Amino acid sequence: MRIAIAADHNGVGLKQHLIAWLDARGHEVEDAAPSVGAEQVDYPPLCEAVCRRVLDGRADFAVVVGGSGSGETIACNKLRGIRATLCLDPWVAEIARGTTPLADLVADPGVISVHAFSYTNVDPLTGNFGMEIRIGYESGPSGTRPVRGGSVTGNLFDALAEARFSAEPGEGYAQAGPLAVRFESLQIAGSG
Repeated sequence: MRIAIAADHNGVGLKQHLIAWLDARGHEVEDAAPSVGAEQVDYPPLCEAVCRRVLDGRADFAVVVGGSGSGETIACNKLRGIRATLCLDPWVAEIARGTTPLADLVADPGVISVHAFSYTNVDPLTGNFGMEIRIGYESGPSGTRPVRGGSVTGNLFDALAEARFSAEPGEGYAQAGPLAVRFESLQIAGSG
Protein backbone atom coordinates (compact mmCIF):
# COMPACT_ATOMS: atom_id res chain seq x y z
CA MET A 1 0.00 0.00 0.00
CA ARG A 2 1.22 3.50 -0.83
CA ILE A 3 0.92 5.90 2.11
CA ALA A 4 1.74 9.61 2.13
CA ILE A 5 2.60 10.99 5.56
CA ALA A 6 3.27 14.45 6.99
CA ALA A 7 3.53 16.04 10.42
CA ASP A 8 3.72 19.49 11.86
CA HIS A 9 6.23 20.39 14.58
CA ASN A 10 4.05 18.62 17.20
CA GLY A 11 4.12 15.27 15.43
CA VAL A 12 7.60 14.93 13.96
CA GLY A 13 8.77 12.33 16.50
CA LEU A 14 5.70 10.13 16.11
CA LYS A 15 5.86 10.48 12.33
CA GLN A 16 9.36 8.95 12.29
CA HIS A 17 8.12 5.97 14.35
CA LEU A 18 5.12 5.52 12.05
CA ILE A 19 7.30 5.61 8.94
CA ALA A 20 9.54 2.88 10.37
CA TRP A 21 6.54 0.82 11.52
CA LEU A 22 4.75 1.05 8.14
CA ASP A 23 7.96 0.40 6.21
CA ALA A 24 8.65 -2.73 8.28
CA ARG A 25 5.23 -4.05 7.25
CA GLY A 26 5.95 -3.66 3.55
CA HIS A 27 4.14 -0.41 2.82
CA GLU A 28 5.55 2.18 0.45
CA VAL A 29 5.75 5.35 2.56
CA GLU A 30 6.38 8.83 1.21
CA ASP A 31 7.26 11.56 3.68
CA ALA A 32 5.52 14.58 2.15
CA ALA A 33 7.19 17.00 4.58
CA PRO A 34 10.70 15.72 5.32
CA SER A 35 12.07 19.16 6.15
CA VAL A 36 9.69 19.83 9.06
CA GLY A 37 11.46 19.80 12.41
CA ALA A 38 11.01 21.42 15.80
CA GLU A 39 10.31 24.88 14.38
CA GLN A 40 6.64 25.82 14.34
CA VAL A 41 4.93 25.28 10.98
CA ASP A 42 1.40 25.82 9.73
CA TYR A 43 -0.33 22.47 9.17
CA PRO A 44 -2.90 23.27 6.41
CA PRO A 45 -0.30 23.17 3.59
CA LEU A 46 1.00 19.86 4.93
CA CYS A 47 -2.53 18.45 4.97
CA GLU A 48 -3.11 19.59 1.41
CA ALA A 49 0.19 18.05 0.28
CA VAL A 50 -0.67 14.53 1.48
CA CYS A 51 -4.32 14.76 0.39
CA ARG A 52 -3.33 15.82 -3.13
CA ARG A 53 -1.21 12.67 -3.35
CA VAL A 54 -4.32 10.59 -2.60
CA LEU A 55 -6.51 12.55 -5.01
CA ASP A 56 -4.10 12.26 -7.92
CA GLY A 57 -3.39 8.57 -7.30
CA ARG A 58 0.18 8.78 -6.03
CA ALA A 59 -0.93 7.39 -2.64
CA ASP A 60 -3.69 5.06 -1.46
CA PHE A 61 -3.97 6.65 1.97
CA ALA A 62 -2.57 9.63 3.84
CA VAL A 63 -1.58 10.11 7.46
CA VAL A 64 -1.16 13.50 9.12
CA VAL A 65 0.31 13.71 12.62
CA GLY A 66 -0.18 16.88 14.62
CA GLY A 67 -0.99 18.20 18.07
CA SER A 68 -4.62 17.33 18.78
CA GLY A 69 -5.36 16.31 15.20
CA SER A 70 -8.62 18.24 15.12
CA GLY A 71 -7.36 21.08 12.93
CA GLU A 72 -5.62 18.67 10.60
CA THR A 73 -8.85 16.71 10.14
CA ILE A 74 -10.77 19.88 9.30
CA ALA A 75 -8.07 21.03 6.86
CA CYS A 76 -8.03 17.68 5.05
CA ASN A 77 -11.82 17.52 4.77
CA LYS A 78 -11.89 20.87 2.97
CA LEU A 79 -10.58 19.08 -0.11
CA ARG A 80 -13.38 17.56 -2.21
CA GLY A 81 -13.00 13.80 -2.43
CA ILE A 82 -11.10 13.46 0.85
CA ARG A 83 -12.65 11.73 3.84
CA ALA A 84 -10.46 12.35 6.87
CA THR A 85 -11.15 11.53 10.49
CA LEU A 86 -9.35 11.84 13.77
CA CYS A 87 -8.12 8.30 14.51
CA LEU A 88 -7.21 7.91 18.14
CA ASP A 89 -7.52 4.12 18.10
CA PRO A 90 -7.67 1.25 15.57
CA TRP A 91 -11.48 0.90 15.79
CA VAL A 92 -12.05 4.47 14.62
CA ALA A 93 -9.53 3.99 11.81
CA GLU A 94 -11.42 0.86 10.69
CA ILE A 95 -14.90 2.37 10.63
CA ALA A 96 -13.69 5.61 9.08
CA ARG A 97 -12.92 3.92 5.82
CA GLY A 98 -15.35 0.99 5.97
CA THR A 99 -14.60 -2.49 4.68
CA THR A 100 -17.84 -3.91 3.28
CA PRO A 101 -18.79 -3.37 -0.37
CA LEU A 102 -22.10 -1.51 -0.66
CA ALA A 103 -23.61 -4.33 -2.73
CA ASP A 104 -23.02 -6.72 0.18
CA LEU A 105 -24.65 -4.34 2.66
CA VAL A 106 -27.92 -4.27 0.72
CA ALA A 107 -27.90 -7.81 -0.75
CA ASP A 108 -30.47 -9.31 1.64
CA PRO A 109 -34.18 -8.99 0.80
CA GLY A 110 -36.21 -6.68 3.00
CA VAL A 111 -33.47 -4.09 3.51
CA ILE A 112 -34.94 -0.70 4.34
CA SER A 113 -32.82 2.23 3.24
CA VAL A 114 -33.65 5.36 5.24
CA HIS A 115 -32.61 8.53 3.40
CA ALA A 116 -34.19 11.13 5.67
CA PHE A 117 -35.55 10.96 9.19
CA SER A 118 -36.69 13.21 11.97
CA TYR A 119 -34.47 14.40 14.77
CA THR A 120 -33.11 11.40 16.66
CA ASN A 121 -33.99 11.39 20.34
CA VAL A 122 -31.32 9.50 22.29
CA ASP A 123 -31.38 8.75 26.01
CA PRO A 124 -27.77 9.62 26.99
CA LEU A 125 -27.73 7.11 29.86
CA THR A 126 -29.21 4.02 28.22
CA GLY A 127 -28.54 4.72 24.54
CA ASN A 128 -32.16 3.94 23.61
CA PHE A 129 -33.43 6.08 20.74
CA GLY A 130 -36.28 6.63 18.34
CA MET A 131 -36.86 8.57 15.13
CA GLU A 132 -39.51 8.86 12.43
CA ILE A 133 -38.81 7.82 8.84
CA ARG A 134 -39.32 10.71 6.42
CA ILE A 135 -37.95 9.16 3.20
CA GLY A 136 -37.14 5.48 2.84
CA TYR A 137 -37.17 2.56 0.43
CA GLU A 138 -37.49 -1.19 0.95
CA SER A 139 -35.61 -3.46 -1.42
CA GLY A 140 -36.92 -6.97 -1.95
CA PRO A 141 -37.28 -9.76 -4.50
CA SER A 142 -40.05 -7.87 -6.34
CA GLY A 143 -38.12 -4.60 -6.58
CA THR A 144 -37.94 -1.41 -4.59
CA ARG A 145 -40.92 0.30 -2.99
CA PRO A 146 -41.16 3.58 -1.09
CA VAL A 147 -41.60 3.43 2.68
CA ARG A 148 -44.19 5.90 3.90
CA GLY A 149 -43.96 6.84 7.55
CA GLY A 150 -42.96 4.53 10.34
CA SER A 151 -40.37 4.72 13.02
CA VAL A 152 -36.97 3.31 13.84
CA THR A 153 -36.08 2.44 17.43
CA GLY A 154 -33.20 0.67 19.07
CA ASN A 155 -30.16 1.12 21.25
CA LEU A 156 -27.40 3.34 19.91
CA PHE A 157 -24.63 1.47 21.76
CA ASP A 158 -25.77 -1.94 20.47
CA ALA A 159 -26.31 -0.60 16.95
CA LEU A 160 -22.82 0.92 16.72
CA ALA A 161 -21.19 -2.21 18.17
CA GLU A 162 -22.45 -4.29 15.25
CA ALA A 163 -22.61 -1.66 12.50
CA ARG A 164 -21.08 -2.45 9.12
CA PHE A 165 -19.71 0.44 7.08
CA SER A 166 -19.45 0.57 3.30
CA ALA A 167 -16.04 0.78 1.70
CA GLU A 168 -17.40 3.31 -0.80
CA PRO A 169 -17.18 6.90 0.41
CA GLY A 170 -20.10 9.27 0.42
CA GLU A 171 -20.57 12.95 1.08
CA GLY A 172 -23.52 14.42 2.94
CA TYR A 173 -24.56 17.88 3.93
CA ALA A 174 -21.55 18.84 6.02
CA GLN A 175 -19.67 15.60 6.47
CA ALA A 176 -17.95 12.88 4.54
CA GLY A 177 -18.01 9.24 5.57
CA PRO A 178 -19.12 5.82 4.40
CA LEU A 179 -21.78 5.86 1.68
CA ALA A 180 -23.89 3.47 3.77
CA VAL A 181 -24.04 1.93 7.23
CA ARG A 182 -25.93 -1.28 7.97
CA PHE A 183 -27.47 -1.82 11.39
CA GLU A 184 -28.79 -5.27 12.24
CA SER A 185 -30.47 -4.71 15.60
CA LEU A 186 -32.87 -1.82 14.93
CA GLN A 187 -36.64 -2.19 14.98
CA ILE A 188 -38.79 -0.65 12.25
CA ALA A 189 -42.52 -0.28 12.85
CA GLY A 190 -45.49 1.18 11.06
CA SER A 191 -43.94 1.61 7.63
CA GLY A 192 -46.34 1.18 4.79
